[in-house]
Amino acid sequence: MTEQNTQTNKERTRRLVECAALIALGTVLSLIKIPIGHLGGSVTLLSTLPLIVICYRHGAKWGFLSTFVYSLLQMLVDIPTVVKIFAPGDGLVWYMAILSIFLDYIFAFTVIGVASLFSRIKNPTAALSLGAFAGLMCRYISHFFSGWIFYGAWASWYFDAAEEGSFASMTDWTAKFGAWVLTHFGSGQGLAAFYSAFYNGLYMIPEIIITVIGAIGISFIPFVVNRQKRVK
Repeated sequence: MTEQNTQTNKERTRRLVECAALIALGTVLSLIKIPIGHLGGSVTLLSTLPLIVICYRHGAKWGFLSTFVYSLLQMLVDIPTVVKIFAPGDGLVWYMAILSIFLDYIFAFTVIGVASLFSRIKNPTAALSLGAFAGLMCRYISHFFSGWIFYGAWASWYFDAAEEGSFASMTDWTAKFGAWVLTHFGSGQGLAAFYSAFYNGLYMIPEIIITVIGAIGISFIPFVVNRQKRVK
């Protein structure tokens, strides 16, 4: 084995260990959260920021592989919710449940890897913040389609102040807002789409803002911005 091959293998191993450590850190941070709503979703303590670091430092291949591994870990962390989706009664039929899990976990977190597409931007602050925004917006869109397609039936209940435990029944303001939504969107796919955008936005918009701010903050840390030559 040549000296160059040895050096390449050492670098690949170092990157593997680094990515594994950052994935583990993100998984731990995902446990520190504020739950939102009746169908899941939460604002976390910068849980996806370590993934943005991987994408920035190591590019698309390592970025998408890491976000995919992270998506599987998130399924394990949320296993009670995953199991509930397949449960009889309120659960979805099996093929819809699989598609829902794909959109809410596997695709939603893997697509954060698009942050790696911004890693070639020379300014670290711009590269990290734009990557974080793009990656989490793609995650938001994935959650949106899942909510619109599979959970839109909850929309009327959610915005009806007369329904106990609904969003609209919480305060006078939410009751008025719910009435406005039902008046303007009525029922059907329009209401389902608005419901999904609103519900998922309750946790994803704060998550995006917090993560972008975090990305700006870490853009001045030497470990993050000082990158070596990438390996495949």
